[in-house]
Amino acid sequence: MMGKKVMLYANGIGPVIKPANRRRVRRAVSRADVITLRDINSVEELRRMGVNRPDMEVTADPVFTFDGISRSRALQLLKEEGIPVEKPFICVSLRSWYGIPDFEEKMAFICDEAAERYQRNIVFIAMQTPYDTEISQRVQQRMRNPSWILSNRYATDRIMGMVGCADFVLCMRLHTLVFAARMHVPTLGLVYDPKVLCHLKALDMPSLGD
Repeated sequence: MMGKKVMLYANGIGPVIKPANRRRVRRAVSRADVITLRDINSVEELRRMGVNRPDMEVTADPVFTFDGISRSRALQLLKEEGIPVEKPFICVSLRSWYGIPDFEEKMAFICDEAAERYQRNIVFIAMQTPYDTEISQRVQQRMRNPSWILSNRYATDRIMGMVGCADFVLCMRLHTLVFAARMHVPTLGLVYDPKVLCHLKALDMPSLGD
């Protein structure tokens, strides 16, 4: 409206549910000078909304340009949180979501199975506090085995470095999955949103289901 150039930089699109909001997105995005999107699912979603621009480009999530802190520094931060680092661990990153019956009990069972069968510690990382901390605590309370919650607020490079110390990541949060990919850690995703499934497919990593 002010005559300024506009670029969509590696945006993820959706979910946009209400028809009126989908029309607003179509009008706004159609007027951008440059459109870059972080995944093909976002391109397809815009096309379903009626954005027929042939120049939409798929690029990478900007998080892939970040670097994590060194492994030694990340292990030190984990120690300062009281997490034993002598034993390999699995990073678990959850968020609250509606319509998942018995979610906390099922997640606790999965975490206990991983702890017992594969002899791994379980470390929950809260990407969005306090909400992710709360769901992690509720799962933790239902577990048979000890686990730890990394609930302090850290800068991106520190979280990424700590994720890089894990054997693998069990995750709902998209950006924890991106951190894991950036640090070359295998992932197992829990799909609450199409963007998570799109990311898993792009990297040929498995999904635990919707």
